[in-house]
Amino acid sequence: VLQQNSPKYHLSQPAALTVEKRRTQPLRFRAEVATAQQLEQALALPFELVYAPMKLLGADTPEKNRIAVVPPLFLGDCEDEVRDALRALKKQGFTKGVAHTLGHAQLLKDVGYEVLGGYRLNVINSRSADFYTRFGLSDLTLSFEGTTQMLSDIQCAVPRGILAYGRLPLMAMRRCPVADGKPCGAKEPCNKS
Repeated sequence: VLQQNSPKYHLSQPAALTVEKRRTQPLRFRAEVATAQQLEQALALPFELVYAPMKLLGADTPEKNRIAVVPPLFLGDCEDEVRDALRALKKQGFTKGVAHTLGHAQLLKDVGYEVLGGYRLNVINSRSADFYTRFGLSDLTLSFEGTTQMLSDIQCAVPRGILAYGRLPLMAMRRCPVADGKPCGAKEPCNKS
């Protein structure tokens, strides 16, 4: 009975990786900020890039070429508003965006940003790195869940880096577990990231 009711699965060979050997490059540092004060401080330091929530950015933000826009983590109820805000920021001179989800990556690509892969993509091996490279990401932050050996073994055709210092996020939730699964009560959920 079990054999008759079970589907037959056939596994195909995975596609070959599109990987080039990369030479070791000098270390470049980036910062991710959450407040306007942190953004100001990070721009005063020699970071290559600063990842900043889109709610902190505007026409008067300096050094747009050193800032990568971070959309809100959850887009379900506000994707159109986020898309419009990303377009406005693009017109103001921002060109890079950080994708923490596949939805972010597609949204940023659609609007015309250079897409950088964030740590929440959970790139943990060469196959996942290759997938995101083929998807069009120009840079990847590897998962902080991997060991040093695992991450150093990842072969990838784009630059990659690690989250090396700071508080590691425990989890992100759309609904508040303390409020019995109800929304947190914020009037503008899209402004939280």
